Parts: sequence; structure tokens; C-alpha cells
Amino acid sequence: MFNFTLHSYRMKNIISWIFVLTITSHFAQQQVIDHNAYNSWKKLDYPQVNQLNEYVSYEINPHRGDGYLYIYNVLTEKLDSFVRGKDAQFAPFGDFVAFKIVPGFDTLRNCELNKVDKKKWPKDTLAIYLFKSDSLIKIPNIKSFRVEKENNWISYTTEEQEETVKKGLVETKTEKKKKCKRKQKAAEEKTLAAKGKEEKSKVKSDGNTLHLYQPVMNYHFQRKHITDYQISKDGSMLATVAHQKVKTDTFTLSLYTLKDSALYYTFPQSTSVKGINFSKDTKYFAYLTSSDTTKTKAYFLQHFSVDEKKERALLPSSADGSMQEKSISENRKPFYSDDKRFLFFGVIDRPEEEKKDTLLASEKVELDLWHYQDKRIQPQQLVELKKDQKKSDLYAYLLDNGRLIPLSNDTLSVQVKENVLGNFVTAYSNESYVIEAQWESPNKEDVYRISLENGTSELIHQAALFTGSMSPKGRWYTYFDPKDQQYYVKDLDNKSKRCISCLVKKVVWVADMNGMPMSAYPFGIKGYDEDERTVYIQSHYDVWSYDLSAQSLTCITKQQGEKSNIRLELKMWSSDSIYVSEKNSYIEGFNEKTKGWHFYNFPTSADLQPLYTSDHKLNYLHRSKDGKMLLMREMSLTDYPDLQLVSRDFKIRKTVSTTNPQQNNYNWAKVELIQWKSYKGVQLEGLLYKPENFDPTKKYPMLVYYYELHNEDLHNHYVPKPTASIIYPTEYASAGYIVFIPDVRYQAGHPAKSAYDCIMSGTDYVLKYCPQVDSTRMGLQGQSWGGYQTAQLITMTNRYAAAMAGAPVANMFSAYGGIRWGSGINRQFQYEHTQSRIGKTIWEAPELYVENSPLFHLPKVKTPLMIMHNDKDGAVPWYQGIELYTGLRRLGKPCWLLNYNDDDHNLTKNANKMDLSIRMRQFFDYYLNGQPAPLWLTEGIPATVKGKEMRYETIKNESPK
Repeated sequence: MFNFTLHSYRMKNIISWIFVLTITSHFAQQQVIDHNAYNSWKKLDYPQVNQLNEYVSYEINPHRGDGYLYIYNVLTEKLDSFVRGKDAQFAPFGDFVAFKIVPGFDTLRNCELNKVDKKKWPKDTLAIYLFKSDSLIKIPNIKSFRVEKENNWISYTTEEQEETVKKGLVETKTEKKKKCKRKQKAAEEKTLAAKGKEEKSKVKSDGNTLHLYQPVMNYHFQRKHITDYQISKDGSMLATVAHQKVKTDTFTLSLYTLKDSALYYTFPQSTSVKGINFSKDTKYFAYLTSSDTTKTKAYFLQHFSVDEKKERALLPSSADGSMQEKSISENRKPFYSDDKRFLFFGVIDRPEEEKKDTLLASEKVELDLWHYQDKRIQPQQLVELKKDQKKSDLYAYLLDNGRLIPLSNDTLSVQVKENVLGNFVTAYSNESYVIEAQWESPNKEDVYRISLENGTSELIHQAALFTGSMSPKGRWYTYFDPKDQQYYVKDLDNKSKRCISCLVKKVVWVADMNGMPMSAYPFGIKGYDEDERTVYIQSHYDVWSYDLSAQSLTCITKQQGEKSNIRLELKMWSSDSIYVSEKNSYIEGFNEKTKGWHFYNFPTSADLQPLYTSDHKLNYLHRSKDGKMLLMREMSLTDYPDLQLVSRDFKIRKTVSTTNPQQNNYNWAKVELIQWKSYKGVQLEGLLYKPENFDPTKKYPMLVYYYELHNEDLHNHYVPKPTASIIYPTEYASAGYIVFIPDVRYQAGHPAKSAYDCIMSGTDYVLKYCPQVDSTRMGLQGQSWGGYQTAQLITMTNRYAAAMAGAPVANMFSAYGGIRWGSGINRQFQYEHTQSRIGKTIWEAPELYVENSPLFHLPKVKTPLMIMHNDKDGAVPWYQGIELYTGLRRLGKPCWLLNYNDDDHNLTKNANKMDLSIRMRQFFDYYLNGQPAPLWLTEGIPATVKGKEMRYETIKNESPK
């Protein structure tokens, strides 16, 4: 058990009158959150614990500025901090931690401001903190570094300048000092001496200097001109690729034994070397090589036996000659299976040399031809072009008999990992369903079982809406059938099938789709046990096991989830786990009443008992390698998810970080979960946020925000930061607003009426529940689907005084045929089956598209509307925002359109986020909170002063219009 004591936050015995005085003073001095507070707020990143459970590291970084890396000693409770420390990596044997120290924020900003050549910008420093000696080693001007996961080597690279070297020999100062007397080196030196004169030449290289360092032993090893390298997992060998260019490019691949830094083997030079990789036990080594001097290169795959020092070219050659026109893909790194049965790699058609271009740019045609029989429309093809160019067919080389087995092709996709078991893998093909995928959802796929021994394929699931799970050794295939909403299992060896879930009644196996007119998603198959005799499946509330031999179904959580309204879900400690077991699994629970979380050990025969329950939301949970310690982060509206160390029985918890202590200086928010029934009798939940210093004798403006369902966000913690598109309830509550976030339950075909029913009924309920809300000062805000709802709602009611819509759809007819430019796909599927929920085509039900399109109802609008829609929106075509703006403008309705140039659906650039945060706050403050109007709101920003004037300044005595 690790050694720490329970952390205490507050003193227990404070005298009552002192407490009252303190609280009164606290509220009197509280600050209001606005854009000026963003830079002071920080976030905790990258928590981790070393393998011996002795040290924990994490970063705390501000929105802008320099952050800190923290190293916490679990045993002594000592906390060390390193300014500008980043990317900590622990040594596997617990000797040290390595990290980089980056240049200061202001330093880099000044470099950019003064247009300093990036080559002259200050570089990162590698820092190595030795735990035993409590000492810090610093190595300046590094490019990259990594600590090997299986051994104590640190590797890092530094830039190298053009230099004069001995032709055919590069010696390091370290090697000279140590005067290593190795046979091969002695022979090389003897050859050079015989020449009588050192032949020198200028050597250019695209590589860097590679350094290997063991700080505990103070051992340093380096090689120059390195473009790629790999250390074997056991730490015994190093492979390097060195590049030199005198007249032509030459690449030299070398193997070294690290215990003595001796050169073990040098491969023949070539014009390119890529994809170097050791097998897990270092017995084999694979790499790609090419001797082509052209830009477009064909690669060979080399398989090398390390012990025997023998290599073999696998492709492009074979006994039957079928591979003569093939080449190895440089975009798929070859790798060995952990059991050394297979070497996997990618194969492509032999690339052709690019023909010399004889046309001028002005003589070339630039054309996208959209053909009605294209399986993927042109925008999708263009978006996926680079990915398509990197595609390859997966092959396996059988190490015991030398056979080459093709596993995939252009239409069949196979994913294989190093820890593959058995002789089968799963493959998928959507080739027959590509065109209909433009309007159907979910998309169909055919599922195959592929033999690793001979490459034969077997169709095991045709037109699957939800692909199932094949057991690791390939005998069983479990899947969900959406027609009867039941789970089935196939015995692939005996060609039999049976229903799993039919053995019980009234169990919910599918997710709540909230009115989407599509097949409901199943909660899923969680995996198989180590004997592959049991498969685990998930229902809405519980976890079930099915005995494949006895053909019996058992609820391993005893249906306690359903009885207590706690959603119990089977989780794996490691994503690399092949099987479900008591050692690598646990149960996580979500309480639908409290919105809190529960933790349980993997259930055995006894009743399921929670080890931990919390009225917080789980943010992060990680188990140490030996399972004795947990790193946990949980949050609530008021509690930032700081890092906690937790014993595995949850009886001891210690908070080791303090990320935002300045929160106590600000007027925060408090939240309530409220419930009501809509006009149509639908039971609903919502979140109601009030200022921390809420005064029941005052009247408050209210903002209503919405996007699908939000009741599970009761315990979300909102860090003050620039917004990408939405309002944050903490910030607006701090500024004196009440914020209401209602759930919206939808009826297929009528999303607009559904939103009206939920939002309006919720507003009515809040006005009764919280009479402090001023009904004349209420506003709406939503983004994307919520932006559409905002635009639609103001055509259906005038009760809100102001509204903001981000990336809204205005016209469902034009949007239906539009393109999601981020993916290049057509938007038809969204209206027929997913979020837009129309459920029919524009030809089948044009009246529904009219009913749900704000554009056709704009004459009814009386609410001032602020729109944001950006010209690089990858989800909703930005002309939708333009249609909304031009329609309102034509009708003389007050509206503003913010188009952040070259930005996306949700803002990505910090400057734009800051700007939107300011303008949206000014907009609502003016219309709802009695603040003066900013100049941009009353006069706009003409193109003549674009980028020169922001016009945030306010105008006094300007009344809302």
C-alpha cells in the first residue's frame, strides 16, 4: 500500500459568527468572470504514475503563458515543480524522469512578432531528473526525445551543421575518448592509414545527430546524419538509418549492440530506407529499401535474422511471378506478431515514374467531374485523396514456411495488431453500399473471417448495420440484429447460429435515439473470456455473460443497475487487453437520479457492492501497472477536476494538485436539476444555473441554451475560457444571469415543434419555479443544431428579447442537397435518418421541410438575432447563415452576421474565440442586462477598417431596439 494520509480541505470547528463574517466579506469582494479572467485560468494535463508507484507527474498550463510540470513523490509527499516543463516520460525502472523545457511564451511571441527566422528561434532543452541523487541534468538545443518503455535508454536528437568528415568513417568524440578497440573499427582505421592521406569532402545530410544516453550509468552514445532509428524492446540493439549526400542520396542502415556500442551489421547502401522494425524478442528485423534514383520509388521488404545475420527479400518476387508488378507500401510500417508467426506489411501496385510536365500552368485544365455513378461524390474523393493514395493491401509473411498471404484488397479492409491470436482476423467491406451511404444511416458493411494461413475469406455477416465481434481465436462471432433487437452468436466452425438475448424478456439492449428515425444502436459486445467460453454483452443498465457451451445467459450485475436506475458498464483497464477478466476489468456506474458515478470491482458470485460512490462526474481514471494505485479526477460545477491518488479499495484518497485557487476570488455559479412535463406531457429534465451570490429579492435576466440532452452534465465543471461557439453557464451566472439548459425530446418529422414544446414549457416552468427571472429579459443561444433551433424558435415566438445562432441551417431544402465540406459527404443522410430527424426525402414530404425551415417563416421574427457562420465551416455550409442573414435583412429585421475568415464550424483560432466571447457578451448585456451598446452593434465594421478597428467601445444612453 502506498503511503499517504487523507487530505482535508476545510477546518471543522470555525466559530459561527466568524464564518458569517467571512462569507459576507467573500461575496462583497468577488470578481465577475469575463474575458479579462481567461488568461489566469489553468488546466491540468497529462497525469501519469511511474511503474513503481513512487512518482506522479502532471502539467498545469494557463490559457496563455508559461506552465509548470509537477513531480510528486508518493512516499515523501514532496512536490517539485519545473517551469515550462513538458511531456514528462518516466524511466521503466524508476530511476529518473525526462522532460523537455520549452522556451518562454513571451520569448517565442517576440520572435514571431519580430519575424525572426524560425531556424534561429530558441530550441527546447532536455531535462533529466535523477530521483536517487535529487539532481537535474540539462541538455540544450534538442529536437526530439523519448524514454524507451522497456529499458532505461533515453534517445534524443540534435541538429547538425554541414561539416567536413573522413570519407567512409564518422567518429564521435565519445568513442575517441574511450578508444574502443573493436576489430571492425581497427580494420577501418588501418585501411584509412594505408591511404597515407585523409581524403576529405563536404558531406550534406537531411539527418540529425542521434544521442543515446543512460543517465544512471552516465553512458553516452551518438551517431550522426540519422533520419530514423529504433531501439529493440529489450534494449539490446539499435538500428539507425544514416543519410549522406555528396553527389547522390545514399542511406546506410546499421545495427549496433548497445551493451558495448559495437557495430553489429551494416546493410548494403540504397537510395531510401524506411519502416525499420524489430520483432518483440529482437530475433528478427524488417525494413523497406529502394535502389530507385527517381522521386517515385518502388520498395522491397527485407526480412533479417539477427542471430544468423541472414536477410531475405520478400517482395516484389515470388515463385509464380504474380508479385512482379507489385511494390511494398512505404506508408504501412511492417511489423511482426508477438508470437513470431507472421510479418505483416502493405503491398501496392508498382508505382510509375511521373512523366515530365510539358504544359504551363495557364495551359492546364482544372476540373472536377461529378458523375452520377460515382460511388463517392467528388468532394468526398478530394477530401480522402491523400488517404486513398496511402492505402495498401495487407499481406502476411509466414515465418515458418515462407508463404506470402494476401489478406485485404481495394474493397476489403483488415486491421491486425501485434498481439494477434489464432489463425483468423476480421475484415470489412462497404463496397456494395457506398452510394446509399450518402443517405442511409447507419452504414452497412459485409463482415468476413480471413484465414492467416491461406488468405481465404468467409462471409460471416452480410449487410450488417452494426458489426459484431469475432472471438480472438476466430471460432465465435457475436452480433446484434436490429430487426428484432436481439443478440446472436454464430459458431463459425460448425456453421450454427443461436439467439443469446432471447433467453430474457423486457431487457433494453439499445440506446435512446431521441427521435432519430434510424435503427437504434446496441450498447455493445464487451468481449470474451480467456477460454473463449463466455461472451460479455451490455444492456442499458447491466452487464450479462453468455456461456457458449452451456448456452445460458446470466446477469453478472444481478440486474442491480435496472433496479436502482444506475447504468452499470463493463470497462477495461487497458485498451490493449485481448480478453475480459477479473484482473483487467471493472464496473463503472452512472446514477440517473443524482448524475453521480459509482465504482465496482469486476463482479464475482457475490452481490455487486460499490467501492466508491460520488456526487461528482468522473473525468479520468487510470490504474497503475501493478494495480495498487489509481489516478482519479472527478469534478462538479464548483470543484475543478484536480488529480487524486486513490488506493485500490478507495478507502484512501489524496488530492495532489491545486490548479485554480483563484476561483475563490470570483462570483461562481450554483446549479439545480429541475423536472417538468412539456405541453405534450413529455417528462423532461433541465439544469438551472444561478449566480453564487443569488439574491432572492432581485430580478435577473435569463439565457436559455440547448443542444439535445444535457441532464447528465449536472456535475460538469466549466473553466473560464474563450468560447468556440457557445455560452458557458459559469461565466454568465457570474455576470448576473440565470442560465437554463433544458433537455429537448424530439418527435421524428417535427424537430421544430419538438424544440418549441420542450424549451417553451421549460421556460414557463422556470418562471414559476424561480420568480426572480425577469420574463422581459430572456434570451436564446445555440450552436449548430442548437443554432438551427434558435433560428427556428424566433419564428415561432416573440417572448425572447435577443437570440444568438451559431452555424444555423436556415433552409432545409438547400441544406439537404448540400455538402459537409469537412468530410466531403452529402447531407441527405442527416435529414432522413439522424439529427435533423425529418425521416423522409424532400420529394416525399416537402411540407415537413417547409415546416422546419426558418427561412420560410422569417416575416414573423421580431427578436434581434446575432449569427455566426464561418467560411470554412466543415459541417454546415456557411451559405445557410447567409440565407438567414439576407432574408432577415431584406425584411428589415435587426440581425448581424459574424464570419470569422478561414475558421471552422466551431472556432479554432484563439483570437477569434476571444473576439466572439466579447461580442456575444456585449450583445446579451445590451439587450438583456441594460448595458450600453458597443459601437460594432450600432454602426458595424466597414470593410475599409477591417482588422484595424474592433469597435468594442460602448455608447452610453443607447436603448435596445
